[in-house]
Amino acid sequence: MKTVATQVKRGEVLDLEGMNLQVLSAERNFKGRGGGSVNMKLKNLRTGAIITKNIRSGETLYLCETETAQLQYLYTDHAGLHFMHLQSYEQYILPEDMAGDFAKFLKAETTVHVMLLENQPVSLIPPKVVRLTVTEAEHAAKGDTSGNAKKPVEVETGATIYVPLFIKRGDTISINPENGEYLERVNS
Repeated sequence: MKTVATQVKRGEVLDLEGMNLQVLSAERNFKGRGGGSVNMKLKNLRTGAIITKNIRSGETLYLCETETAQLQYLYTDHAGLHFMHLQSYEQYILPEDMAGDFAKFLKAETTVHVMLLENQPVSLIPPKVVRLTVTEAEHAAKGDTSGNAKKPVEVETGATIYVPLFIKRGDTISINPENGEYLERVNS
Protein backbone atom coordinates (compact mmCIF):
# COMPACT_ATOMS: atom_id res chain seq x y z
CA MET A 1 0.00 0.00 0.00
CA LYS A 2 1.32 3.46 -0.91
CA THR A 3 1.57 6.43 1.44
CA VAL A 4 3.51 9.68 1.66
CA ALA A 5 6.25 10.29 4.21
CA THR A 6 4.19 12.79 6.23
CA GLN A 7 1.42 10.19 6.79
CA VAL A 8 3.68 7.49 8.25
CA LYS A 9 2.91 6.60 11.88
CA ARG A 10 4.92 5.03 14.66
CA GLY A 11 4.72 1.21 14.57
CA GLU A 12 4.04 0.88 10.84
CA VAL A 13 6.33 -1.28 8.70
CA LEU A 14 7.85 0.14 5.51
CA ASP A 15 9.37 -1.64 2.53
CA LEU A 16 12.32 0.66 1.90
CA GLU A 17 15.32 -0.23 -0.26
CA GLY A 18 14.35 -3.93 -0.09
CA MET A 19 14.32 -3.96 3.71
CA ASN A 20 11.37 -4.27 6.09
CA LEU A 21 11.75 -1.36 8.51
CA GLN A 22 9.49 -0.60 11.48
CA VAL A 23 8.97 3.08 12.25
CA LEU A 24 10.12 3.88 15.81
CA SER A 25 9.65 7.64 15.43
CA ALA A 26 8.83 10.12 12.66
CA GLU A 27 9.45 13.85 13.16
CA ARG A 28 8.50 16.46 10.58
CA ASN A 29 11.04 19.18 9.77
CA PHE A 30 10.28 22.38 7.87
CA LYS A 31 13.15 24.62 6.82
CA GLY A 32 12.23 28.02 5.48
CA ARG A 33 11.75 28.17 1.72
CA GLY A 34 12.74 24.60 0.93
CA GLY A 35 10.43 21.62 1.15
CA GLY A 36 9.93 19.84 4.42
CA SER A 37 11.28 16.47 5.37
CA VAL A 38 10.55 13.68 7.81
CA ASN A 39 13.35 12.42 10.04
CA MET A 40 12.62 8.75 10.80
CA LYS A 41 14.15 6.36 13.27
CA LEU A 42 13.69 2.86 11.84
CA LYS A 43 14.35 -0.69 13.02
CA ASN A 44 15.37 -3.35 10.53
CA LEU A 45 13.06 -6.27 11.37
CA ARG A 46 15.44 -8.91 10.04
CA THR A 47 18.67 -7.75 11.70
CA GLY A 48 17.40 -5.60 14.59
CA ALA A 49 19.66 -2.71 13.52
CA ILE A 50 18.40 0.83 14.24
CA ILE A 51 18.92 3.39 11.46
CA THR A 52 17.85 6.98 10.83
CA LYS A 53 16.63 8.31 7.49
CA ASN A 54 15.73 11.81 6.38
CA ILE A 55 13.00 11.54 3.73
CA ARG A 56 11.41 14.36 1.68
CA SER A 57 7.83 15.13 2.79
CA GLY A 58 6.16 14.31 -0.52
CA GLU A 59 8.09 11.11 -1.20
CA THR A 60 5.99 8.00 -1.80
CA LEU A 61 6.66 5.09 0.54
CA TYR A 62 5.30 1.55 0.58
CA LEU A 63 3.70 0.05 3.69
CA CYS A 64 4.03 -3.68 4.32
CA GLU A 65 0.89 -5.70 5.00
CA THR A 66 1.05 -6.76 8.64
CA GLU A 67 -1.43 -8.34 10.97
CA THR A 68 -1.70 -8.38 14.73
CA ALA A 69 -2.28 -11.70 16.45
CA GLN A 70 -2.93 -12.67 20.04
CA LEU A 71 -0.31 -15.09 21.29
CA GLN A 72 -0.18 -16.80 24.67
CA TYR A 73 3.17 -16.98 26.45
CA LEU A 74 4.13 -20.55 27.38
CA TYR A 75 7.71 -20.63 28.69
CA THR A 76 11.32 -19.53 28.11
CA ASP A 77 14.30 -21.76 27.38
CA HIS A 78 17.70 -21.48 25.66
CA ALA A 79 15.98 -21.06 22.26
CA GLY A 80 13.91 -18.05 23.35
CA LEU A 81 10.37 -17.16 24.37
CA HIS A 82 7.74 -19.73 23.37
CA PHE A 83 4.28 -18.51 22.35
CA MET A 84 1.14 -20.16 20.98
CA HIS A 85 -1.32 -18.56 18.55
CA LEU A 86 -4.75 -18.58 20.24
CA GLN A 87 -6.73 -19.38 17.08
CA SER A 88 -4.48 -21.71 15.07
CA TYR A 89 -2.49 -23.19 18.01
CA GLU A 90 0.67 -22.70 15.97
CA GLN A 91 3.74 -22.18 18.14
CA TYR A 92 6.37 -19.46 17.68
CA ILE A 93 9.77 -18.96 19.26
CA LEU A 94 10.72 -15.30 19.66
CA PRO A 95 14.19 -14.09 20.62
CA GLU A 96 14.27 -12.55 24.12
CA ASP A 97 15.56 -9.23 22.79
CA MET A 98 12.31 -8.83 20.80
CA ALA A 99 10.44 -8.52 24.10
CA GLY A 100 13.07 -6.20 25.60
CA ASP A 101 12.50 -5.30 29.25
CA PHE A 102 8.97 -6.70 29.05
CA ALA A 103 10.42 -10.26 29.12
CA LYS A 104 11.05 -10.04 32.87
CA PHE A 105 7.33 -9.37 33.50
CA LEU A 106 6.01 -12.30 31.42
CA LYS A 107 4.29 -15.09 33.31
CA ALA A 108 2.81 -18.30 31.90
CA GLU A 109 -0.51 -17.93 30.09
CA THR A 110 -0.12 -14.17 29.60
CA THR A 111 -1.72 -13.05 26.33
CA VAL A 112 0.18 -10.48 24.28
CA HIS A 113 -0.27 -8.91 20.86
CA VAL A 114 2.40 -9.67 18.28
CA MET A 115 2.82 -8.08 14.86
CA LEU A 116 3.17 -10.68 12.11
CA LEU A 117 4.77 -10.00 8.73
CA GLU A 118 4.38 -12.83 6.23
CA ASN A 119 3.15 -15.02 9.13
CA GLN A 120 6.39 -14.46 11.07
CA PRO A 121 6.51 -12.48 14.34
CA VAL A 122 8.46 -9.25 13.97
CA SER A 123 7.39 -7.15 16.94
CA LEU A 124 5.91 -7.80 20.38
CA ILE A 125 3.42 -5.22 21.64
CA PRO A 126 3.46 -5.22 25.45
CA PRO A 127 0.30 -4.36 27.39
CA LYS A 128 0.11 -0.98 29.14
CA VAL A 129 -0.18 -2.64 32.58
CA VAL A 130 0.71 -6.03 34.06
CA ARG A 131 -0.53 -7.32 37.41
CA LEU A 132 1.86 -9.45 39.42
CA THR A 133 1.97 -10.79 42.97
CA VAL A 134 4.76 -9.75 45.35
CA THR A 135 6.68 -12.85 46.47
CA GLU A 136 9.49 -11.26 48.51
CA ALA A 137 9.34 -7.97 50.41
CA GLU A 138 11.23 -6.63 53.39
CA HIS A 139 9.33 -5.03 56.24
CA ALA A 140 9.59 -1.25 56.27
CA ALA A 141 11.19 0.42 59.28
CA LYS A 142 8.79 2.65 61.23
CA GLY A 143 9.45 6.33 60.76
CA ASP A 144 11.30 5.77 57.48
CA THR A 145 8.77 7.74 55.46
CA SER A 146 10.51 11.01 54.69
CA GLY A 147 10.08 12.00 51.07
CA ASN A 148 9.17 9.40 48.49
CA ALA A 149 10.51 6.33 50.31
CA LYS A 150 10.64 3.10 48.30
CA LYS A 151 11.88 -0.42 48.85
CA PRO A 152 12.82 -3.25 46.47
CA VAL A 153 10.46 -6.21 46.15
CA GLU A 154 10.49 -9.33 44.02
CA VAL A 155 7.42 -10.27 41.99
CA GLU A 156 6.30 -13.73 40.86
CA THR A 157 8.30 -13.59 37.61
CA GLY A 158 11.54 -12.94 39.50
CA ALA A 159 11.83 -9.27 38.54
CA THR A 160 12.79 -6.71 41.18
CA ILE A 161 11.03 -3.35 41.27
CA TYR A 162 10.81 -0.44 43.70
CA VAL A 163 7.49 0.12 45.47
CA PRO A 164 6.17 2.26 48.35
CA LEU A 165 6.91 1.03 51.86
CA PHE A 166 3.34 -0.17 52.59
CA ILE A 167 3.51 -2.98 49.97
CA LYS A 168 3.94 -6.39 51.56
CA ARG A 169 4.36 -10.01 50.52
CA GLY A 170 1.21 -11.41 48.86
CA ASP A 171 -0.02 -8.05 47.53
CA THR A 172 -0.95 -7.81 43.86
CA ILE A 173 0.46 -4.73 42.18
CA SER A 174 0.14 -3.05 38.79
CA ILE A 175 3.37 -2.37 36.90
CA ASN A 176 4.11 -0.41 33.72
CA PRO A 177 6.13 -3.00 31.72
CA GLU A 178 7.73 -0.37 29.47
CA ASN A 179 9.72 1.20 32.30
CA GLY A 180 9.21 -1.25 35.19
CA GLU A 181 7.58 1.34 37.44
CA TYR A 182 5.07 0.57 40.16
CA LEU A 183 1.63 2.03 39.39
CA GLU A 184 -0.73 0.93 42.18
CA ARG A 185 -1.74 -1.83 44.59
CA VAL A 186 -4.65 -3.88 43.28
CA ASN A 187 -7.47 -4.75 45.67
CA SER A 188 -8.13 -8.46 45.69
